[in-house]
Amino acid sequence: MKMKKWRTILLAGMMGTCFAAGAYAEDVLQQVQAYLRPDFNVQVDGTPVKLSTPPLVYNDKSYLALTDISSYLGANVYWKEQNKTIYINSRNQAQRPDDQELVYEEIKLANPSAYMVEYLGGQFPLLTCYIYNNSKATNYYRLTDVQRMGINTDGLKKVRDKYSQWLFVSEEELSKRWKSRPTVYYSRDSVNIVTTEKNAKKLESIKTYIQDWTSFGAKPSTCSPIMCPRDANKFESDNVYYNRTWIMMDVAGEDEYNYLISENGHLYILHLKLTKAPIDDGTYLISSSKEDIQAIR
Repeated sequence: MKMKKWRTILLAGMMGTCFAAGAYAEDVLQQVQAYLRPDFNVQVDGTPVKLSTPPLVYNDKSYLALTDISSYLGANVYWKEQNKTIYINSRNQAQRPDDQELVYEEIKLANPSAYMVEYLGGQFPLLTCYIYNNSKATNYYRLTDVQRMGINTDGLKKVRDKYSQWLFVSEEELSKRWKSRPTVYYSRDSVNIVTTEKNAKKLESIKTYIQDWTSFGAKPSTCSPIMCPRDANKFESDNVYYNRTWIMMDVAGEDEYNYLISENGHLYILHLKLTKAPIDDGTYLISSSKEDIQAIR
């Protein structure tokens, strides 16, 4: 492939990292085997677009012509195998940070649920809750999860949870901005933990930790993946019956996590810290502490 042609290629990796190829010396060029895929489709913010050049595939990554998508530099890029479509979604980087000192209407987080959802080709964890007021149920989505999906929430009405201090926005408000309603994404992955963490070894260790923690008299969950898309367990300790639901795990730092759990209907944050096992087999040791976020403050 000629040098001039390489300079017109945008390396749009599946992780959304985009950069234009610059001028390189001939001695650093490497000839590779790649394929043009005219059967691949591209959508930009939910709208199909026609490219002047078919996507080029090399090492399972798609490369798009810079002249076609230069106006979308900095966008998130997702690949969906089922319909062979590349989704390019704006990040809405201009969103104003919500002022923690502002006064918001207060809600009390009750019966929260977490799901992996699909939005414009990407998969995201999402914490939701239904709040009942005057016999009317309102579905709220956690603001940080919504913004991670690329939905612009500037100017939308928000509420604050009394216990966690998290901000939420109603589905009714979000429907004014989103391109389509997020749908629940069902994965065949055996590790059913709702989180942004992608490391399979870490997730397996956390899954084992969850199972070991409730091994005394533990009983399997009776809810189906559709009705209860999260881990739940029932067990008995010191003659006290527990019904614990593992809701959603947020990444708090390097090998640190905050796991929202419900225990007999009461909400806690379980702080997890991972360290590599002494035997280098890819597993992790886990220490934890539990915070009662519904304690009287």
